[in-house]
Amino acid sequence: MLNRTSPMKCISALVVCYLAVGLSCQAQAGQADEQRLYRMAMEHIGEYPADQQAYVKAKGLIRQLGAINQKSPLTYVAAGRLIYESAYIGGHEIEPEALRRARNLFSMAMRLDPRFLDAYIYTTYVCLFENKIAEARIIAQQAANIAQDSAQVAMLYGQIAMSENNVQEVEERAIAVLRDSRDKMLIRQSHIMLRWVFENRERYDLAEKEYQILIQLQPTSPWPKSGYSQFLTEHGRYVEAIDQAQQALAIMNYGMAHLALGEAHYWRGVELLWTHKQHQKAEPHFEKAILHDPTNANAHYGLGSVYLFYGYDHRNLAELRMAEKEYLKTIEMKPDHEQARGSLQQVRQYLEAFRK
Repeated sequence: MLNRTSPMKCISALVVCYLAVGLSCQAQAGQADEQRLYRMAMEHIGEYPADQQAYVKAKGLIRQLGAINQKSPLTYVAAGRLIYESAYIGGHEIEPEALRRARNLFSMAMRLDPRFLDAYIYTTYVCLFENKIAEARIIAQQAANIAQDSAQVAMLYGQIAMSENNVQEVEERAIAVLRDSRDKMLIRQSHIMLRWVFENRERYDLAEKEYQILIQLQPTSPWPKSGYSQFLTEHGRYVEAIDQAQQALAIMNYGMAHLALGEAHYWRGVELLWTHKQHQKAEPHFEKAILHDPTNANAHYGLGSVYLFYGYDHRNLAELRMAEKEYLKTIEMKPDHEQARGSLQQVRQYLEAFRK
């Protein structure tokens, strides 16, 4: 006897089949949207602060990502990275609270997807910022278990090696990443690592080339320029250092660039005053050094010395009193400044003598 199925049952089966296929397609489309938004958000985060609008763009994309799937590991990792990247203080410092919040988000991503590589990558960076080197190695090994040959993992180990002052390993990791990766962020980080290597080896010619490469890679970023300014100041090239710090500040008003500019102006003032005996030209440099770094006691001492030269040369009591004021300010800020104490005694002797 033939097994006959009613038309209604056939239609029902087809509807179920089409619904299943449709839901599957929708799920795939949703996942594709998540991946696309995640990649775009991470690219914008990598462009900050070179692109000042990058933070806003990334935040908007993460909101879209959360609207698709609020509990996606992609959402947690992107949000965590945005939190700590935007809380940068200077040097290797990030606000501790931002690091704590980022770590929590990365942990949530790991729980949702234990094989999501990026969650381990950025957790390792948080450990490094917190100076937890041993924990960083453990997390990096977990990342390596997921993707042994990944350039991201090679970069992690390079960053850890920097924290351990292992110059040889840092160089090897940086060269490997440059050989194997086309990722812009990884390329920049590799050049930062090579710069560190060459400075440690006192190959300052090669280190300078790395500073210049970093500026070329991110021409609109202030950070490479302020870093290069500090390098130039350390090597006695104060006029160039001033120019680089000014360029950095033209892009973004931030503390490190002010400090770099203040330091460059201070040392240019020192050079003009004590090496070239040009106190008139030195004066504006000390003034700008104080403007950009009011905590620089030595800049107050330099300015006081300029006033001392003016006052002594012209027997000008007003200039000598200004010198006295600057020396007192120097001693207030730095009580063990013996030169300021000696100069203060000298200027008071001149004041007494010229009053007679």
